[in-house]
Amino acid sequence: MALPSDLLSRSPAEAARRVALDSLDEARKAATRLLEQSDSRSLHDFRVAIRRLRSTLRAWKSEFAGSVGGKHRRELKEIQNATNASRDSEVGLEWLAKQAGLEAGHDSGRAWLTRRLEKRFAKSQARVRESVSSDFENLKRRLRPRLETLHVDVKMTDDATGQRFGTLLATRLREHSQRLTELLSEVKSAANQAPAHAARIQLKRLRYLAEPAECCVSETKDMLKSSKQLQDILGELNDLHVLGAELDDALDEFTTDARSKSGPPAERTGLLELALRSQARREELFATLQRDWLSAETPLTTRVEALAQAVAAGSGLEIERKYLLSALPPLPRGHSSAEIEQGWLPGKQLRERIRRVHDADGTRYFRTLKLGKGIARTEIEESTTADVFDALWPLTSGARVHKRRHKVAAGDLVWEIDEFIGRDLWLAEIELDDADQKIDVPEWLAPWIVRDVTDEKGFTNLELSAS
Repeated sequence: MALPSDLLSRSPAEAARRVALDSLDEARKAATRLLEQSDSRSLHDFRVAIRRLRSTLRAWKSEFAGSVGGKHRRELKEIQNATNASRDSEVGLEWLAKQAGLEAGHDSGRAWLTRRLEKRFAKSQARVRESVSSDFENLKRRLRPRLETLHVDVKMTDDATGQRFGTLLATRLREHSQRLTELLSEVKSAANQAPAHAARIQLKRLRYLAEPAECCVSETKDMLKSSKQLQDILGELNDLHVLGAELDDALDEFTTDARSKSGPPAERTGLLELALRSQARREELFATLQRDWLSAETPLTTRVEALAQAVAAGSGLEIERKYLLSALPPLPRGHSSAEIEQGWLPGKQLRERIRRVHDADGTRYFRTLKLGKGIARTEIEESTTADVFDALWPLTSGARVHKRRHKVAAGDLVWEIDEFIGRDLWLAEIELDDADQKIDVPEWLAPWIVRDVTDEKGFTNLELSAS
């Protein structure tokens, strides 16, 4: 199921269930592919979907109280653990396949270990398919109705608006980020596997927590990009640790097995060369981790904070559609009009807009920040004074728009027709209560609509200000 574009403005209990159902659906699709053995990515996709679901149920425990609890989370963990051997064998085989340029005669060690991991992978895959076909299918049937049903107790004395998902998500993003920073500070060397592994798990939790905001807030993309960079380093460190243990076991086996002692030494020395390569790569990864990520202020922590601010603001989401018109339509009686001058202050990621509005009620001034794109965007606006506007206005040179805005009521909604001064451009906007709300275009407007330009960047006022 697709997450709604106004997810951040919904209640935490509803939003968390939608996120969990989305992960459950992804796990179901991957499980089908895994059972059919239709592609090599099915195991990875199944594990990711199960981890996302576990992480969601854990992060929003209080929101799932009474419907999904610790027993269900433990069952999901057992299902994921059943796939660990397959995953470790698969990763080990991929690493071995990339090890070119071994010393002459040492490739027999790689071939020996490859055969060993291939046997283990085939055996573990059979157990995975059995677990998926029984345990996961059973749990899925019990989980879905619990996630699809939400019981709400309403007290007439309560604030009708309540807390929104975006507000609570911002708090939990900061909490997860702080915990990640604490765990990373404990990683002192490539040998500190325990804190590095704990940091890797915490990073995944942070990433899964943030991912649902991608439907609504553009800042999510940068945060996820940074988290992926760190996750790749921590993930490879963990994989090399697991592989290192496998190589150590293999070397011990050759050392203690009398038959191996009398066998060709190339296999033992080949395994030793692979172990040395594994250790060298771990040291290289730790050096990168130490240089770029083991500090209190990293690209990730900065972007988590930017995302937290955006999702908190996104609780007051602006949902609107925009249409390009061929000309100014004949406006019905009773419409109101205002003249608007607005400009944008310099900036890279954040562009503050200042606006002067003159209508029948006089002149008013506003400062506004808009985040995101498409039908649903975050908008934060407050009134300001003429003195502040006059002081900031010179800074907007080269990024200004001058237009007349005509407002026409249509039932509970209002159409805003923008007539741009100094250019042949007319746009119609309508603000909605829900992203999926049906729009009835009035007869006086329909003939003048050229197309829907809601998702076209070139028709945002900021883009138009520079053209």
